Amino acid sequence: MAAYSKLDFEVNLNGMFKVLHGGYAILSEEPDDDQGDHLSFPSPGPYHPYPSNMIIQTDQPWKVKCHWHVKGSLCLIIYGKWECNVYLEEMGAGEYKGSPFTTTIPFVNELEHAYESVVNIPANAIPPGVYRVTLSLQLLNLSPKNAPLPVAAFSDIGLLKVYESV
Repeated sequence: MAAYSKLDFEVNLNGMFKVLHGGYAILSEEPDDDQGDHLSFPSPGPYHPYPSNMIIQTDQPWKVKCHWHVKGSLCLIIYGKWECNVYLEEMGAGEYKGSPFTTTIPFVNELEHAYESVVNIPANAIPPGVYRVTLSLQLLNLSPKNAPLPVAAFSDIGLLKVYESV
């Protein structure tokens, strides 16, 4: 399944650093069969992307994928990494304490670069329930101690129903 949601960036750097295209978050589900088969990611066209029903079984691994594009001469002197977090907020009386799921990728020192990040959520990591899925992206400076730089984004992917199959 795939769900698209705008990735909203805020960049508080001068005009020599720009994030283009805004990016998108993609939620993709892998099959839960016993053959070890996995969907190629992304699926080859014309089947990708297709609308998601935002429903997943507990025993299925899934992932959130995002992509964005940066441009500018300031990119040549930034030394850092991108941190991508997927948060799950349980709806109702309960509270899921397992978030965030995180991945990091290095910042590339080029005048223009396209990025792609995938956050994997393993099978059986999330109990049954309804969750609001939010993606957060932050540019971090490696010194001192992963200090956040003024470049951040988020995307409210929406509600996800997780159920246990019998």
